This record gives sequence, C-alpha cells and structure tokens, in this order.
Amino acid sequence: MDSFSKQEHERLFVSCFVARTQRDRIGALIKSKKGRHKLRRKLAHNIEYEHRYIRTINPNRQSVDGILTLLRSMQAPRDCYVISEWPELDGMRLPLDEALTKIVGSGMGTFVSCIPGKLAFVEMEELGRRFILTYDADRVKE
Repeated sequence: MDSFSKQEHERLFVSCFVARTQRDRIGALIKSKKGRHKLRRKLAHNIEYEHRYIRTINPNRQSVDGILTLLRSMQAPRDCYVISEWPELDGMRLPLDEALTKIVGSGMGTFVSCIPGKLAFVEMEELGRRFILTYDADRVKE
C-alpha cells in the first residue's frame, strides 16, 4: 500500500483535478458523511475536471487490461484509492487491477487515485466515457 492517507488522496483529488469553479464546493462535500453522499452522486456526470489534465483513452484500449497497461506505463503503483458512487468501493484501498475489474463498464461514477494528485483514472456513467488524469505541479499556479 502507498504511504498516503485517505485525507491526502482526497485533498489532492480536489486541489489538483477538480476544476477551479467547483473546488470549494467539492472540497466541502468530501469532508462530511452527508456531503460525501452528495459527492458520490455527482461522480457519474456532475464533476468538472481540469481539462488540461485529461488524457483520452483510445477506444481499442478501454478494456481493463488496456487501461491497466496505460496506467502502469505512467508509473501507477500496485494499489490505488477509490472514490465512487458505488458505496461498497467508496473510500477503499484496493489493488489497481482489482479496482479496474470492478469499475470498468460498471456505469458507476468512480475516481481512482493511483498517485495522489499526479495520476488517476475516471469512469463516468456514460458507456465508454472514461479517461486518465495526469497532473504536472510545475505547470500550475494555485
């Protein structure tokens, strides 16, 4: 398992990947049980991500194996942290391959933090709507 805490994964999810216009709201939601429930419902299609960090996945690589290969090529570790509208997965640390097997094609909005604030995978509700987020802290001014 990585040495990052749940709070670090979540803080960096908001500060690095969520669009500036939504950061305050999403940051507030993620901190409480009631707010987290609202956030989980938003994951399917109501969170705007920083467009400059979105990396599309070619249709022929949108399988579990294809996505896992892409993430591993970007230095994704063995384990990940999951924020999901799927209650059984939300807040879990899982092996990346296991998480992707459960998530890809599920239709459940899910954010998979591979390297907190640096590398993530997003599964949206719409069929085939998934992408990778990569963040370069040197290019961003808070």
